[in-house]
Amino acid sequence: METIADLVAALRAKAAQTPKGEWITGRGYDDTLLREIRHPTRADLDQASTDHPIWIAHSSGHLGVANSRALALAGSPGTLRSPKGA
Repeated sequence: METIADLVAALRAKAAQTPKGEWITGRGYDDTLLREIRHPTRADLDQASTDHPIWIAHSSGHLGVANSRALALAGSPGTLRSPKGA
């Protein structure tokens, strides 16, 4: 994958083959290899599907990105703030 759009397209294709509501997961994306040189965001993953919870893990295994559906299932209030001192 060369771009965020490529990543979204692959997730969208997986969503088309996955029953609504089931998880879509992926691993191994590398922001330094994407043309945009950034991590995908919740909004990017929402473009793939809002009917499926989506979680993708970075190639390092130290971080990942979730879409809005996955965050809602995790009980996220929708807005998160950095803790004081961070």
